[in-house]
Amino acid sequence: MWPSRTNGPTELSGQRFLVDIIPLGGGLPINVGNDTSGAIGISGSPNQEGDEKCATAALASVASQLR
Repeated sequence: MWPSRTNGPTELSGQRFLVDIIPLGGGLPINVGNDTSGAIGISGSPNQEGDEKCATAALASVASQLR
């Protein structure tokens, strides 16, 4: 799943050119409107999909407090 997300002309394809960085699932940007104000990174589940689900749930739980 992850290699296909960075393959070709996508918003994630630039990750293939980062030096000394291993792009893995579990990290998501924190967007407020059209602005990115930070990021959240989760690690520890048995797979990247689980990490991303946890990060998504965490952001959803505080979404109403982001301004």
